Amino acid sequence: MKKKDYIFLIAVLIFGGILWFILRPTDTGENALVRITVDGELYGEYALDENQEIAIGNTNVCVIEDGNVYMKSADCPDQICVKTKPIHTRSGSIICLPNKVNVEIVGNIGDNNEPDAVAR
Repeated sequence: MKKKDYIFLIAVLIFGGILWFILRPTDTGENALVRITVDGELYGEYALDENQEIAIGNTNVCVIEDGNVYMKSADCPDQICVKTKPIHTRSGSIICLPNKVNVEIVGNIGDNNEPDAVAR
């Protein structure tokens, strides 16, 4: 291989490493929460690591299973929320517009968004 080939290979590896760092899945941690809101009001917060089925009023059913969250059923006509793939990181959410339901994964239980320590 020539010198230009080595330079190209190193550039591709560096670029790949940068892309991996930027696009890697977000770690939700052991105590991540599933937050459900209905019409902008908090409906409930549930542990992501606890398998359960949650009835959201009389309209939707959300399932938490093996760290994944998905909408099992909804009474809306388009069923887009049911067809949405399961979410498992903070980067996604499931929204049912007709029923005004939003399901998202948020920080850890007891996480009050305050710093753990302050450096001086």
